[in-house]
Amino acid sequence: LRAGQGLLAGRRAGLEEGREKLAAGACPFFREPCRNIADQVLRDVFTARLAEIDRESAELEKKISALQEECGKAEMARLELDSRTVRARELEKQLAALGARRQENEKRRAGLAGLRKQQEEAAAKAAGHQEKLKDFGNLDAEIARVERERLRHQTERDLFLASQKDAQDLEPRMAALGKMTDLLKELQAGLAAKGQELTDLEREYDPERHRGMRQEKEKTLEAIAALRQQLAGLDKDRLRLEEEIGRLKQVRQDVEGKAMAKKKMEHKGALIKLLRTRVFNHVSARLSERYREEISLRADRIYRTIAETDEELAWGDKYQIILRDLHEGTLRERTDDQLSGGQIMSAVVALRLALLQTIGARIAFFDEPTSNLDAARRENLARAFRAIDVGREEVTEHWYDQLFLISHDVAFTEITDQVITLGAS
Repeated sequence: LRAGQGLLAGRRAGLEEGREKLAAGACPFFREPCRNIADQVLRDVFTARLAEIDRESAELEKKISALQEECGKAEMARLELDSRTVRARELEKQLAALGARRQENEKRRAGLAGLRKQQEEAAAKAAGHQEKLKDFGNLDAEIARVERERLRHQTERDLFLASQKDAQDLEPRMAALGKMTDLLKELQAGLAAKGQELTDLEREYDPERHRGMRQEKEKTLEAIAALRQQLAGLDKDRLRLEEEIGRLKQVRQDVEGKAMAKKKMEHKGALIKLLRTRVFNHVSARLSERYREEISLRADRIYRTIAETDEELAWGDKYQIILRDLHEGTLRERTDDQLSGGQIMSAVVALRLALLQTIGARIAFFDEPTSNLDAARRENLARAFRAIDVGREEVTEHWYDQLFLISHDVAFTEITDQVITLGAS
């Protein structure tokens, strides 16, 4: 409903501007006194449409007020429902806790009855044991007598136990002794054989050969150390080459990006040449000099808003883009082949808007109008579209029914009435 109010406000502003211009007797198209209504009484053709728009705006305002009141009531009801829901959850938790405590108390009551029964049975058993203990009244004295007797024979008992253990281990020890004797004989025979082998090795030993082998071993170790050092140097060279390859890959990516940008610029240049040679030249017979001047005037105002510069935009005889400004005190003219990409794109958008307005188009489509524009020009272009939508005089009046913008730029999201976002599949 707010968007509908904005559209009605834009339409009303356009009608007010038309009524003012018509009341002054000026033609809104050629901006000069209209010869068709000269010396005639002007009719009021705007009052009824303005009243209808005011009535629709009032109805929308009533609907918005009613919806705001309903939203307020719904919010209060939601808050009350949330508070009651929280209270109900707390009561459910308390009820569950009380039920758990009740079950625990029941278990304790049953356990207490069992303990009382066990206590009574233990008391009865203790009374029976007390009766049995009466038969052992002199047990302590008898235990003391037996302990004295044990201490008196303790030394003889220990000596007997030690001798009994040695007597039991005699046969295993004799067997182990026999095994050790046989093993000693075998070791003595092996020692004699090893002595003879050592004598033979001493006769065959060559000190010069041993020294040569040791020198060869040292040379081999030196060669291994040198190879390891060379391997470390090669590893460093490998890392350096990998870094160099990474930098070269980045350079290649940059070159490919520049090549793609160059292709885009060539494509845009070809498009401009195509528009000039095949489109504008074919319709030149239909566009009079008056239309071209009117388009140039409108495009100049729009271009100044987008570029924020004192350059004057004109549409040449060959339908080429011309920018005029003062450079070092002299008037300078530059055509589209001497302009930057941002200047060309700004001029093309301004000329297209002026052309669509001049031919009376009610619907317009723009696909990526911010290509090659910097951040400032993109924001200025968005403000220019908004100024046209509300009909600001310093840019141009509102002339279309619907304008479609296709763009990846977020600068248009704040000035459009409706946004449709498409995601990548």
